[in-house]
Amino acid sequence: MNNLTTNNTGIDTVLLSFQEDLYNSLVKVLSSVDGYGRVYKNESKEGGAVPEWWNETESRYKEMYLDSSKEVAFYFIVGENHESEDGSYFTAPLKVVFIINLSKLNTPNRADAQAQKIAVSSIQKDVDIAFDINGIETGIDNVFSGFDTSKIRFDDMQPFHIFSVNGTVGYYLTQNC
Repeated sequence: MNNLTTNNTGIDTVLLSFQEDLYNSLVKVLSSVDGYGRVYKNESKEGGAVPEWWNETESRYKEMYLDSSKEVAFYFIVGENHESEDGSYFTAPLKVVFIINLSKLNTPNRADAQAQKIAVSSIQKDVDIAFDINGIETGIDNVFSGFDTSKIRFDDMQPFHIFSVNGTVGYYLTQNC
């Protein structure tokens, strides 16, 4: 299911296009994909920041750590410093976070490299926005840097693989969709 947002402006307009393109590419290769837009760094009741996605339908936030009922999920973590040389076009650091149940790839080995290949290939071939990839990040503490990971009980254990494809995204602040 592709969980799209409405009435987007600025970076969220670009992320919506990114999400639609990536989702459409991934469903050609993987059986069940859940796509989400930007997540926010929100303080939890217990303290510490957690990644949460705004669910428009339910008018509430949803925590976005591992949901073992999902085969494939992806979403975006936008960096906090957006730079501009002209005050019109901005660039921002972006992580595209993937949580993939590797058992769905039907290989005898731990197919983490295959999952990364599928993700990067889908972005490079099918996503039609200005996103410059500068790396892949693995490890819960790395992918969720700046978030509280102390309550995560299982970190990247078979069959799940959590990683991010990192880069910079360009957008116009006044862009609407």
